[in-house]
Amino acid sequence: AVAATEAKLALPKMGIGAWAWGDSLFWGYDPKEDAELEKVFSFVAARRDGFVDTAELYGIGRSESLVGQFEKRHGKVTVASKFAALGISSSV
Repeated sequence: AVAATEAKLALPKMGIGAWAWGDSLFWGYDPKEDAELEKVFSFVAARRDGFVDTAELYGIGRSESLVGQFEKRHGKVTVASKFAALGISSSV
């Protein structure tokens, strides 16, 4: 694992990206595939160092919703999330 600087959080060397989860426009997501995504999540959650990368824009929030649902059933993982600073000006 790699140590995050100030937070002293140990991060795994590899995790899964949930960027396509919920994104039907670019990645052809179909809710019928949620059971398969849950199997992937379950595998990650079973690892001591499970790590998932997501964002509020992935699938317009669907990715983060799925991660939250799956955590309730399979246990917590380390989640990296981010948000788009839309409408925020850097000239302030």
